[in-house]
Formats: sequence, C-alpha cells, structure tokens
Amino acid sequence: TLLGKGVSMEEGMRAARHECILYLDGDLEGLQPNCIDLMVTPLLTGEAEFVKARFTRRAGRVTVLTAKPLLRTYFPELAHLEQPLSGIMAARKSLLEELIFENDYGVDVALLIDAHSCGARIVEVDVGHVEHSSQSLEALGEMATQVARSILERAARAGRLRSSFVREVKERERLRHSELPHLLSRVPSSDRLALF
Repeated sequence: TLLGKGVSMEEGMRAARHECILYLDGDLEGLQPNCIDLMVTPLLTGEAEFVKARFTRRAGRVTVLTAKPLLRTYFPELAHLEQPLSGIMAARKSLLEELIFENDYGVDVALLIDAHSCGARIVEVDVGHVEHSSQSLEALGEMATQVARSILERAARAGRLRSSFVREVKERERLRHSELPHLLSRVPSSDRLALF
C-alpha cells in the first residue's frame, strides 16, 4: 500500500481473474472463519452486486461523527447502513471497473456511493465483532477529512449540495421523528403511557 489504499485496491481488482472480489482491511482482528462465505454469498446468489460488512466494534468515531451525518444529509437512502466505512466489502468486478477508486481513506465510502449511483443492489452482511488497530486523534482527523471530501464531492456531482435539497432531507427526518413508533422508541419502558 505504499502507493495508497485506493491504488492498491484498484490494481488488485484489475489483476483479479474472477468476477467476485473481496476486500479485507489489513489491520483486522477477530474475523469469523466464515467471513468470506458470508460476504460473497449475496454476489453468488444474485442478491447483490455490492456487499458491505456490518459488525460491532469498540471505536468507529469517524463513522459516527463524520460519515453517518454526511450520508444522512446528502445520501439519506444509504443512511441505514451501519458500517459505511467498512473496509470489508465484496463486489462484482464488472461493477468495480466502472467506479472511481479514491486513493485515501475516502475510498470505501466513495465506492459505496458510486455503486449506489450506478444502480447496484447493495446489502450489508453481519460478520460479528471485529477489532481494528487504534489510531491517534490526529490520524482520525485526517481520515475524517478524507471521508468528508469523498462524500461532499459525490454530493456535488449529484447536485445535492443545494440548500433546498438539505431542507427537504431535514423535513423528511423531522416527520419521521414525529411518527408514533419513533416517539415510543424514545420513551423509557413503562406499564402505562398517556398520549395527548
């Protein structure tokens, strides 16, 4: 990865001889033995063209504080994904050949957004609990900058940086938060509830 993560990912994809490609970050610990099967099965069954891993972990500050808020604002249709920055992903080579590989930490979310923009079917697969190597706050700040750049660049390309688009998303979110199921999920458990 001396040339950068995105360059390494793209070179690996171009050299691959098979249609299903799986990426795994190099600093992962605790992967389940069946992780590869879990990730490629949706590709093999035709359920999806792009698969992201969903997992629990201790950290994830860039995901929570940068990626998810920006996706909720500019790509709300992808906001349900728990791990948009996951470096554990699988995709069809034919799809990846059409996408742009950023050469920094924005590559994972950029591929996700670009795959969505191409109309690819995307699924998230639970792979259990995973640990990554810890990063310094300074390194996390640089990661967050690169992730934000990738998301905002794609939002601009899609014409979504307009204030009217942001207002529409805010209104949809406000309405969703005022629905009864959402309100009930925020109320502590009790035997009785009075609604006015």
